[in-house]
Amino acid sequence: MSRSLSGEATSSEEKELHDILQQNPDLQQEYDVLVRMWHLKENAINDAEAIQSVKQIIHKAQAEQGVDSIPMFDTKRKNYRWLAVAAVFVLIFISIWGVIEYKKAPNEETQIAHQINTDAERLFTKNGKRSQFILRDGTSVWLNAGSYLEYVNDFNGLTREVKLVGEGYFDVAHKKVQPFIVHTDNVLIKVLGTVFNVKSYPEDKNVETTLYQGSVEVTNNNLKNQAPIALVPNQKLIVAKNAANESNQLSNANKLAIITPHKGTIIVAIDSTKKEVERIETAWVYSRLEFKGDDFEQLARKLERWYDVKIFFTDNRVKAMTATGSFERETIHEAMAALKEGFGVTYKIDNNEIYIGLP
Repeated sequence: MSRSLSGEATSSEEKELHDILQQNPDLQQEYDVLVRMWHLKENAINDAEAIQSVKQIIHKAQAEQGVDSIPMFDTKRKNYRWLAVAAVFVLIFISIWGVIEYKKAPNEETQIAHQINTDAERLFTKNGKRSQFILRDGTSVWLNAGSYLEYVNDFNGLTREVKLVGEGYFDVAHKKVQPFIVHTDNVLIKVLGTVFNVKSYPEDKNVETTLYQGSVEVTNNNLKNQAPIALVPNQKLIVAKNAANESNQLSNANKLAIITPHKGTIIVAIDSTKKEVERIETAWVYSRLEFKGDDFEQLARKLERWYDVKIFFTDNRVKAMTATGSFERETIHEAMAALKEGFGVTYKIDNNEIYIGLP
């Protein structure tokens, strides 16, 4: 297994590994996750020194555990010894993760977290942080500040189901016979293997699903008698949580949007000429807070999650003011100073509480 991962296995060794994995689904799943992580991190870093360090760890783990001396398949006893190999696999995986994360040296705003075959049922990210998780099936999930993800089932059934509160960016491992389903309070999103973003904070007026690769079907839980809405890449579906009251507001706010037959639901085209890092929907994944035409009440909620603060308005007129801009490396003090300069508001910071008003 280690030789295959490092690209040193012979054709006969690759065939032997393939046969073993075919007959051991649990080990196959573990191996798929490791391969996925190996390529993900290798491509992201492009650091020859880091890759060489990982290879050295593999060889060391192999030597210390005596992998070469352990026959993975006994032709006489038909006894698979994949549990021993799996133990080494886990050791290698942890080592790889540690070396790559050390080489990557992420900024202090980003926490990288890892979950694989554990008993944990909830993954969460605190305000002021963004976190990445690798789910049991190899799916990669980024959670924005103040978000959490729950396993609805154990991924061993006919579907893989999770519940999201907040915002998440998903790169789903493709499993044709086992759809991946994301539940929020207002919509259900069904996929096979794709890349998409879901924004569904409890305090937001709308639920947004943005598709980048593959395809998804979105069911509005408030309109269960309606057929699911299918999205194609570079489309964003906006669903009003209160369809009766928000339908006109959605249409007025998005002049170029496609109004669907579903009440309170529109589809907005995403500019496919922009790189993913430049798009407002995924800016948070790249540690950038974007706001475009947000009123200050909406902006305040974003700032609260981003900086882990609490914002109060001393003048309600501020709430209706709109703002466009972005923050990346600014501290909360620098961000508030910029808002004062750009929009003429006043502010006072008292520990983690901020009071915003007008002169």
